[in-house]
Amino acid sequence: MNKASHSADGIRWRLLIALIFASLLLAVLQSTGRFSSVVGYLQVPFAAAQGWISGRISGVQTSLAEPRDLAVLQAENRSLRERIVELERQNEELVEMYAEYTLLSALLQYAKSNPDYRRVAADVIGWDTSNLARFLVINKGEMDGVGIGMPVETERGLAGRVVAIGPHAARVQLLTDPGSSVNVRLGASRATGVAVGQLDLPLRVKWMEQDIPVYENELVMTSGLGGNFPPDLIVGRVVSVQKSTSELFQEAEVRPAVNTQRLEIVLVITDFQPALPGEPTGNP
Repeated sequence: MNKASHSADGIRWRLLIALIFASLLLAVLQSTGRFSSVVGYLQVPFAAAQGWISGRISGVQTSLAEPRDLAVLQAENRSLRERIVELERQNEELVEMYAEYTLLSALLQYAKSNPDYRRVAADVIGWDTSNLARFLVINKGEMDGVGIGMPVETERGLAGRVVAIGPHAARVQLLTDPGSSVNVRLGASRATGVAVGQLDLPLRVKWMEQDIPVYENELVMTSGLGGNFPPDLIVGRVVSVQKSTSELFQEAEVRPAVNTQRLEIVLVITDFQPALPGEPTGNP
């Protein structure tokens, strides 16, 4: 037997003895009830090693998943931003619809409360951009029963009158246009005069008799004289009075009842036929 065989036999004997010793030790531990404690002590280092390995694996998985999660978050963020923009747009549309509904309700209520005339509602679709005139364009014309000279109003009062028409549109001269003139009567004093436009300034009522006392805040309405406007349409209120003993007539500045710079929807009185130039009016 050579030296290698002798060495291998020695190793086998030592392993056999070790196994026999381990078996006896386990038997003794089992019989004394200490086997579980020894197993618990042996599990501690193995559990720590297992936890460390699990932590490293989890870290690697997180690192690999981060780019994908970032892309998902970016996509969700874009989707939320688009949704916010859409909701803001819808909110603006609802606000606009509510404002238009409120305006139409006011005009409808006014028309019901004043059934003496037939009216047609029209949207304002254009404005005169000149600094020397005040006109607007509405989306109702000859095909809708609109004619030249017809009064244009809102629920607050008179706004102007139609001066040109097409099949489906009309041009309206506002009260504030320098070329506009309306025969008016004051509510309390009953003084009569002519209200002329002054662009963005208050209207000026001229040709009122000196001996009639005129007061601030008096209501000013159409008189119906001349036949160009029906009577009793509200024009505005007196804000100041100018009179002089050296003048034959007194004048007053009148704040228009209608803000002509913010018109969106108006009413056209379609069953009033204004007097044409040179036509007898039947008025004194």
